[in-house]
Amino acid sequence: LSSSAQDTSKKVVPAKKVMSGKHELKVGIIKPLAYQAIETTYEYIASNKFGFGTAVLFNTDKSNTYQEDFSVTPFARFYFQDPKMQYGNGLFLEGFGKYISGRYKGLNDIDIAYNVTAAGLGGGYKYLFKSGLLIEPVIGFSQTIARKDSASPGGGLRADLSVGYRF
Repeated sequence: LSSSAQDTSKKVVPAKKVMSGKHELKVGIIKPLAYQAIETTYEYIASNKFGFGTAVLFNTDKSNTYQEDFSVTPFARFYFQDPKMQYGNGLFLEGFGKYISGRYKGLNDIDIAYNVTAAGLGGGYKYLFKSGLLIEPVIGFSQTIARKDSASPGGGLRADLSVGYRF
């Protein structure tokens, strides 16, 4: 006679350490090509449904048409994904604030400096690969809060395609 049974002592094999990392560093690739503006982002993945971070932008060529010279954008993201997937991956919705220091064209094409704050909503999709590399398109719209100058921007667009690494 022979018999067999299931082995209940086997444990689920955890995902690779990179896949379960909670820190991400990303760099935008469209703004440097179009405007010579560099945007870097750090994100902390707090759970499978929530992450938060900050993006910082520096415009290295102030003679270009991109109106932001410097910006800081803190954000909070809510992920909509299957709980069985690795966390902090897939479709997301984000709320963000933004501090912007920039310039706009005034009368006689003279650059006029401005500093404003804004709040906005955005969304995107994060593609996370097993190696820890990621690709992330994001788009959002913001509304300026308490503009001092009626000619400064009343709102803005937050859009880029970022590449990065989770560790």
